[in-house]
Amino acid sequence: MPTRTPTTRLTRARDSEVADSGRGVAGTAAVDQWDTEEGAAKLRRVAMASAHRGREIAARLVATAEQRAVDWAYSMMRLQTVSTMTAAISMYRGIGYRETAQRTMGPLSVLTFSKALRVGGRR
Repeated sequence: MPTRTPTTRLTRARDSEVADSGRGVAGTAAVDQWDTEEGAAKLRRVAMASAHRGREIAARLVATAEQRAVDWAYSMMRLQTVSTMTAAISMYRGIGYRETAQRTMGPLSVLTFSKALRVGGRR
């Protein structure tokens, strides 16, 4: 199992989380509004540079994005991905996201995942 790169640090840039490896961007994640009535935020633009995959950096980015959503008073995080993104889907499931919908868009299956967030110490 790869070890975490000690030089990777997370920073905020507007609505995005950025993992900086010291030699450039290792990965990103962003938070946006999904549904304000429902209290749901949208996780988007989760991307990792190929040299940094498999080091748990993406999970750390998502956790930081989740905290930002909580800070903004959202109680739910949602995301969409395609079924071919198997490594990402495995990571999302491993950190508590559950598949809540699936639809077909041309040749792709689009999956929606959701996770209740801790707001004020409770879910």
